[in-house]
Formats: sequence, C-alpha cells, structure tokens
Amino acid sequence: RNVTMYKIKDFKVGQLVGVELTGNASRNKQGDELIEEWIITTIGRKYITATPKNNHYRDYQFEEHECSYAGLIQRTGGYSVDYVLYPSVQEAQEKKRKEQRITTLKQLVDRLKPGDITLDQLDTIVDLLSKPNE
Repeated sequence: RNVTMYKIKDFKVGQLVGVELTGNASRNKQGDELIEEWIITTIGRKYITATPKNNHYRDYQFEEHECSYAGLIQRTGGYSVDYVLYPSVQEAQEKKRKEQRITTLKQLVDRLKPGDITLDQLDTIVDLLSKPNE
C-alpha cells in the first residue's frame, strides 16, 4: 500500500485545508458539497483543531489514524467519523475523484466479457493493476 497518510506535522496554524464530509455530515449532499474549506486553529502533539471557514463558532479535533482514509480523521471517541482533514481542498477533491474512478472501474470489469477485449489488452490492465504506484 502506497497511500499517502498525512501526519500532524504536515499542517500549520492558519493553513486553509480541505475537509471531506462523510457519515452523517454528508447526508443530502453530493459532488462539491462534500468538500469544504476549513482553517487550522491549533496544533497539539496528538490533535489538530480546525474550524469551517464559513462557521467559526464550531471547531473539531482531528487525529492521525491508520485507516482507509488518507487524511486525518475527526476525533470522535469511537463514533462514526463525519469529517476527514486533508492539506488542501484540491487533495480532498482528488481523493473523492479516485473513489469515483475505482467505482467506475469495478462496474466496467463486472460487465466485461471475453469477446469485449483482447488478451493483450487484458494482460496490460492486469499488469498495471498488479503494480500500483511503480
């Protein structure tokens, strides 16, 4: 696995960051609504505190965590994560786009029949997917 895992040291106070809305925060939202720009307000040893750019009355803590998210996850005390922090809006958008492309790829592969593709094309695809990030 060569997933970029961001660390607290990758951020600084005052930095504008991208936050992906997940869980309950993503309800009834789609596309660009799922990514917001936030501001880092404090950085500690274990947690980063950030606040939505358009709502300075709420702030959330984020922590490093080995999980399927590449960003820092909301500190929830065991509850579902609603927010994932990335160094920029662009990086949060790229992560979302990757997820969408993987879903599309899975759908295409599920519909694939032997007559739809040559063996050489299939070998090329399998080789590419067998060696990610090389």
